[in-house]
Amino acid sequence: ACGAAANKEAMSAGDMYYDAPMATEAATELKTESGSGTALPANRKLIRTIRMDAETEDLNTLLDGLNARIAELGGYVEAKNLHNGSAYSGYRRRTLSMTVRIPAARVDEFVAQVGENTNVVSSTETVDDVTLQYVDTESHVTALETEQTRLIELLEQAKDLEDILKIEDRLTDVRYELERYASYLRTLENQVSYATVNLSITEVKEYTPVVEEEPTMWERIATGFGRSLKDIGE
Repeated sequence: ACGAAANKEAMSAGDMYYDAPMATEAATELKTESGSGTALPANRKLIRTIRMDAETEDLNTLLDGLNARIAELGGYVEAKNLHNGSAYSGYRRRTLSMTVRIPAARVDEFVAQVGENTNVVSSTETVDDVTLQYVDTESHVTALETEQTRLIELLEQAKDLEDILKIEDRLTDVRYELERYASYLRTLENQVSYATVNLSITEVKEYTPVVEEEPTMWERIATGFGRSLKDIGE
């Protein structure tokens, strides 16, 4: 009888994760601003991604300065590709592509320095709000941790071999799910804590001029023809 009771309780505990609501009050009340319910909290989980295309007249000096600034801000280079140009490809300009991770609280300082030391041709930024995913995942983790604790208690009380095997089997599944959700939480936290800056920098002899007004068709043709002649000369 004791074994049957433990087995029944273990199966109930096993179902708890699937039947339980998204745990905390925050998850229950948290809804999008466009819908009903409580507005999203001020401390949102935002993932910032910035892309900058820029020009420099001295790529080596710029790269040294960027590396020093990245270290100063507590960031790191996630990926880097330096191309020194090739006579075979017909493209002799040196280019640098970098993916930089900067603490979100200081990423604007880094972007400002890039703007001060280069000619920024284009710049875009996207912000992904993952607050709901974060709270939802936290709720799953909380429910799984509660279930794991209860399963361990049941395992200590179980006498019947069949009950023990079923509880251990469910405990293995819970621990796997717990690690999976915990890993996803860590990934989200890293993306939120460190903004991503994708840099594409070209070394040039002359900066691309900033066009204040939309050029006419004939101006665009003349500019394109002039650049073509210059490229041929180079």
